[in-house]
Amino acid sequence: MPSKTVSIEARTIACLFPEWPTTALLLETQQEFTTPVFITRQHYVVAANRAARQNGVAVGDKQRDAEAACPEALVAVEDPDRDARWFEEIVQRCFSVTPRMEILRPGLITITAAAVARFYGSEEQACEVLLTELEDAGIECHLGIADNVPAAIWAAPRDIQVAPFRTNDFVEKLPLAALIEEETLPYPQTRAYLAETLSQMGCNTLGDVQRIPRRDIVQRFGRGARDVYDMLSGHANRKVLPLPVPQQMEVREECSPPLVKIDEAAFLARRLAVKLHAKLNAQGLCCTAVEIGATTTGHHTLTRVWRCEEPLSASAIADRMRWQIDGWFTARKKQHTTPSAALQFVWIAPVETHYAGEHQPDLWSGDTQQDVKRKKCVSRVQGLLGGAEVLHPVPSGGWGADSRIMWLPYGDEPTKDNKKAAHAPWEGKLLAPLPVHRQHQKIGLYDSSQQHITVSGRGTLSAPPHHVKVGNVSHKIINWAGPWTINDAWWSAHPERYALLQVAVHNNLFLLNCQQGTWYIEGEY
Repeated sequence: MPSKTVSIEARTIACLFPEWPTTALLLETQQEFTTPVFITRQHYVVAANRAARQNGVAVGDKQRDAEAACPEALVAVEDPDRDARWFEEIVQRCFSVTPRMEILRPGLITITAAAVARFYGSEEQACEVLLTELEDAGIECHLGIADNVPAAIWAAPRDIQVAPFRTNDFVEKLPLAALIEEETLPYPQTRAYLAETLSQMGCNTLGDVQRIPRRDIVQRFGRGARDVYDMLSGHANRKVLPLPVPQQMEVREECSPPLVKIDEAAFLARRLAVKLHAKLNAQGLCCTAVEIGATTTGHHTLTRVWRCEEPLSASAIADRMRWQIDGWFTARKKQHTTPSAALQFVWIAPVETHYAGEHQPDLWSGDTQQDVKRKKCVSRVQGLLGGAEVLHPVPSGGWGADSRIMWLPYGDEPTKDNKKAAHAPWEGKLLAPLPVHRQHQKIGLYDSSQQHITVSGRGTLSAPPHHVKVGNVSHKIINWAGPWTINDAWWSAHPERYALLQVAVHNNLFLLNCQQGTWYIEGEY
């Protein structure tokens, strides 16, 4: 079925450089591209090149397991500055083919297909020119073409050139997991939640999602899901490099003396980013794409456009400006350019703006200033007390409230086994919402005759519960449900057998746990 809203002018070419962080490390260390490489974050593998994967390394592995599988691999910690710095050489090669492009992240570029097709004769010939230019650098590249930006990004890792007006046919056949393939697409948290929830509802492809009525999607999942649904259907379309912002909001500064060091550039980037952000705030605007430019002492003008699907904060703008200037410096050092490569003028200007209300984050998006401050405060406390002293809860596998949550040092991610256990079915598990966990407070559960209640091996109570005694206070039970017997770790040397019981008292609801004839409060609703 043809796309409902399609314009030939919106046709997009996406250039994907797979596992770019590993390629950037090889370029920096001047190693052969056949060298096994993997990148780590907090001792887990987040990127691995083909040579490392062929030796048994997989993304998500523990660092020590990956090193055991491929001891000859080159290993480095994740470094966004390195990735952006070495990506500039690739950008320059693409820029020699067409200036109509955007950098979504180091490793992913989008290009206006219509412009290069008119210049080179067709989209196919333009792609051949691009691939020839990149093959000269020995860099692996995958190209995808489609009627809009998201579809082109999905087509790139599959090396698919979707014919005009056939993008919907391509998108419908994509697996549901495609929703979470690319982090630079908008609404990442909503996409992840939708992918998990809709898979449990029986959806296997993006076409299955499109066949759900839009009204039902919005009622069930909210505004963010509506925007994702529109993106899948081709309604929320945008062009690469839209028309410039009508307001004169460029922030420019003359460097005296000319700029030659990256540490000086970092201070300058921060200063200009704050000025630009203040200008945007004064007019109630937010920015999703910026043009970073510079004029050298040799009168050469350099410009690049960086895009982010979410509104750019002052720190995000400063990061991209620092990355770009560092990339220019690195490229000129590699080409042994004369000292005239110093930067005389530097500027930054918004390319695409929106009213701030159009990109209002939801309560739990994690993008608010309060959330950023909270994370900084927690990180500061962790630095003072030690990494293992500040913990945060993450989902875990199990049946009861106690086993469903595990505590990890703040910032640490659960292991692959923990994630797998958290998503396992766990038939008979305690349903959400989970109660507030208590540290197994010992209590007494009695019947109407003041006799202690027990649970038989068949999971039946010795008598209907009448009241529960917490400390010195007795609470009459209004209602109760259960018990549910749990036989946990029966296969191990230390199996655990217990029973859960829900009891309602005045203005409260407890989850009780009976182990070896003794009752505890496991949680409180």
